[in-house]
Amino acid sequence: MRNRFALAKLAARLWPNKASTPPGIDRVFLASNRDQSAIETYTVCIWYCATVAVYIAALLPWQLPIALLAAIPLTAIAIEIPIYAGGGSFVLMLLLFLASVWFAMHAGTAFYVAWFTLMVFGTNAIASVVNRLCGI
Repeated sequence: MRNRFALAKLAARLWPNKASTPPGIDRVFLASNRDQSAIETYTVCIWYCATVAVYIAALLPWQLPIALLAAIPLTAIAIEIPIYAGGGSFVLMLLLFLASVWFAMHAGTAFYVAWFTLMVFGTNAIASVVNRLCGI
């Protein structure tokens, strides 16, 4: 499989693959590297950055449009801090999950984004169970 997250693995297995080999080539060999799915990588990156930007904007004392503009450069800094502290992707996802739980418990501008993020985490957990049951 060329996907890291369970939800992307399940979608790749269920989605019909209509790609064909170019003329004159009878077979293609793809490496089984879970970090080579560009669509998955960019989708998760955009979702993660946008969610963190909304959370930072919700913490700023300004109105939402101004806070979102200010949150964009702060998001890049906030994501880099755990990485420089030695945290990997697990730590980043754990921090996003904990922040989502906190924002989901408080009414405000990030409430719905937090619940959407928790639903993504839950859906990925369910997809992981389905993948293990189906041997994917």
